[in-house]
Amino acid sequence: MTDASRQRGFFGSLFLWGLLVFLLCVISIFLGFHMAQPVIELEFHLFAGWFFFLRRNLQVLSMDSDVWIPGVVALVIAVSVAHVFLRGWAGRRGKPWPFGNSVALMLLLPLLFAISFLFPGVLLQAKQLGKEPWVKHGNASPSAVAHFLIHSMDEAVRKFAKEQGGAFPPGPPDLSGDAAPPLHEFFAAIGPEVPAEAPIYLGAGFAETSDPSLPLLISPAFPGEKGHQRYLLTIGRDQLLIGEEETDAWIQRSLDARPVEAR
Repeated sequence: MTDASRQRGFFGSLFLWGLLVFLLCVISIFLGFHMAQPVIELEFHLFAGWFFFLRRNLQVLSMDSDVWIPGVVALVIAVSVAHVFLRGWAGRRGKPWPFGNSVALMLLLPLLFAISFLFPGVLLQAKQLGKEPWVKHGNASPSAVAHFLIHSMDEAVRKFAKEQGGAFPPGPPDLSGDAAPPLHEFFAAIGPEVPAEAPIYLGAGFAETSDPSLPLLISPAFPGEKGHQRYLLTIGRDQLLIGEEETDAWIQRSLDARPVEAR
């Protein structure tokens, strides 16, 4: 390898490292440090993790001279014997065979020796991974189910209102047509001991232009930090977390504000 080739290789590596640092800076700026931190840590462990691995594990490696000295002597003898045969084989074909070629070839022996130890471990890990499911299905938390139900019905109500000039439907049964999924899809069991319940709909007689602080939907109850709680979604699409004991007061507020003809 010429000096020019070495210089090109050095500057090429320097350019790649600089490009990596630049990309990490761009990620940090656009995503923020907290979101970019996992990416930075991944790159750091990928390029520098080997150093910390060796520093942690070299201390526990056996350095018994009765083990490694015979191995080194055997390797030197093997290299010398192999070089004699390989040089003679190359000479009969009129080609030179430097000693460095024999050294490089025989250094494959320690590598193959290490692979012979690692390969059974790789097979064992692959076998264990094959027993693990790739996808796991689990039930969502009660609060997540309640959140999903109330927002699913809110989308259906808003779609109905858009098609009716802004007026909310008179009741949930009016959502069972083409404007929304069947009504039974809005029912779900929040917990093992709680019967299936749909969100409480309070939009009858109101429209998208009504008081935005009035309640539109109240989710089924779910166990929370302070007993059973519910999500409340207002006409203005503000979401509130209320206690079970506050539900009746919000329903009564909606009934008091409802137009007489819709009561």
